[in-house]
Amino acid sequence: MTNLREIGYKVRILFVEDYPPRVRYGAGLPRARAIIEALVAQGHAVSLYACFGFRGVSRTEVTEELSSAVEVLESTGPQDLLPQLAKAAQRYDLIWVCRRHHMAHIVDLFKKSPALALPPLVYDTEALSFLRELRALKARGQAAPPELIERHAQLELALAEAAQAVVTVSTEEQAFFHRRGYPRAFLIATAVAARAQTPGPDLRQGLLFVGAVNHDSEPNPDALKHFLGEVWPRLRRTRPCTLRIAGWGTDRSLLVRRLAGPGVEILGPVEDLAPWYDQARVFIAPTRFAAGIPLKVIEAAAHGLPAVVTPLLAGQLGWQPEVELLTGQNAASFADSCLCLMEDDALWTRIAKGARQRAATQFSHEALHESVREVLAAVAGAPR
Repeated sequence: MTNLREIGYKVRILFVEDYPPRVRYGAGLPRARAIIEALVAQGHAVSLYACFGFRGVSRTEVTEELSSAVEVLESTGPQDLLPQLAKAAQRYDLIWVCRRHHMAHIVDLFKKSPALALPPLVYDTEALSFLRELRALKARGQAAPPELIERHAQLELALAEAAQAVVTVSTEEQAFFHRRGYPRAFLIATAVAARAQTPGPDLRQGLLFVGAVNHDSEPNPDALKHFLGEVWPRLRRTRPCTLRIAGWGTDRSLLVRRLAGPGVEILGPVEDLAPWYDQARVFIAPTRFAAGIPLKVIEAAAHGLPAVVTPLLAGQLGWQPEVELLTGQNAASFADSCLCLMEDDALWTRIAKGARQRAATQFSHEALHESVREVLAAVAGAPR
């Protein structure tokens, strides 16, 4: 595979995202940050366009958090994307577009302005949101008609056809494009640095949930509603314990506040989660519908904190129950798995070790850098 930096080629990239890729925002933005850092480390020039603005922080603060090699563009909304695209042919060699709604917007702008000259496009799905929507229907006991599934699939493929490469976050989603006859679909999941030394089970207590809460219809609020309503009462009856909830918007969510009761502490957004990973005994991810991969489960594993997850998330990761994590199919089994990790030190130690080793090999920084190089090389050789 050609290494673009080794042949002396510096790629100028316009990187389009919802918000600045601050780790505390969650929702896939830490992954975007890892990709930007990989691009910069490989010698490329990145200009960041945050379509929905800076989320209450200044442009200076955003600039200070990112590498000095990243140009942070001013933004007042998606409507300002067109002027950036008009400049793109002169300024950039590549546009890296994150998320379906931005890719759809760019494709629509191009259709309305066919004279608009664009450099090659990389469509970074972040996650196939239609899979999440279909699983949400299933979680609510509703069946998705086959024609609805096919319509969503065709919309996703139409966006892919407008790009020179597609980036996915899981083997499941990569396989979706390959099965549909789109060969230039690549996998870039995330990158973590697994810690060599972490506290043992005897120094820990309680449960930890981490996830951004923006809208009540999203996977994280649904997961918390299910856990606090169905699992938590069973757990507390058997063994009194504490649950800490961290993540962007958790301290402002009326749903979370209403459900939180005795033993529940809402931390809100946390800049550095490492101390909370070190204190907790069990990480929980009771997610009933989602797309992509569960980034926080991977991060917890890298910090030596074993998790109880739903079978859906275990499947997305490709991790084995009883080896790298424990699972719970329903409220009763989820509570039982939490109790097992809380009460059995030998089991806790074995699962924590297995998860940390798997995170270190499957989600290394080296693997992510190699995947980024692979995408750029494919785009360089793709037909326009």
